[in-house]
Amino acid sequence: MNMKKALILALAVLPVLFACNKNNSGSSSNLPTPKNDKEAAKVVVKEEIRITTSDKKDLVLKEINFMRSGRYVAVGEYSLKASSQVVLTGKYTVTNGTYTVSGDINGSFTTTSTSVSYTEQGGETQTSSADVTPSNVQEGSAQDKAFRTWKLSGNNALFLDFPSLGKAGYPNISALVNDLANHDIQIDPQLKEKLLKYDILEISLDNKEICITFSQADPFKGSFVVGEKLNFTYDLSAFMTGENIFQAKAVGTIEFEDNKALVKMDVNSSIEKLGNGKGVITLVPVD
Repeated sequence: MNMKKALILALAVLPVLFACNKNNSGSSSNLPTPKNDKEAAKVVVKEEIRITTSDKKDLVLKEINFMRSGRYVAVGEYSLKASSQVVLTGKYTVTNGTYTVSGDINGSFTTTSTSVSYTEQGGETQTSSADVTPSNVQEGSAQDKAFRTWKLSGNNALFLDFPSLGKAGYPNISALVNDLANHDIQIDPQLKEKLLKYDILEISLDNKEICITFSQADPFKGSFVVGEKLNFTYDLSAFMTGENIFQAKAVGTIEFEDNKALVKMDVNSSIEKLGNGKGVITLVPVD
């Protein structure tokens, strides 16, 4: 099994997190309003703003998405390697219009409708023109419930029903990967070691973006397109640190019960011996 197919296996459960069936938008739920609902916005930088990350990478900032849950996902590029993108994540707080960020980036941002300014800790302020797009999620909508930060919940957080696996529940990706050998699905030992780094810590959703942070691997940033009527067939294209990893299709719905989200899906897999199947993912909001 090659790396691309193995990553599809590890992440195939994710595309339908965006599949919010409009018929479920009124399901019973008790979800709090994300703490930065009013401040959430995506900023696309038009001119050069240089940043130094917490692990001392010198990058040019291309965009930063301040998500409703107080998380951000940003994209930077090495100035001499325009195609080499790095995904940056962390948390932010807002005080008097100033976004203070921690994590991969440490400093502060201020925005207007047409510009962004960044001040690194102990550094000078840099300003660029920018496209600034507020999140603007309608209160009470399916998007209002889905667009926040989630984490897996329970020993059966990933419940799968595939012909090759039978019906089985797993608390995380590593438990699934470790169980494959019991079903005669063999993975190269070195590849298995890599996949075990992909236990999901958090999944942050916003209007057109997803950011997934893992236990040991680099963050995942993806994009998705939602039909006008919230049809629940979705395509996902994703990259990790600049490399296009996969394109996948899945169909499903997300239902809300109390403070949980139940993602119900059909997955089409190209992995040998795995085949096509169904699954349910149980998520709870972070914070």
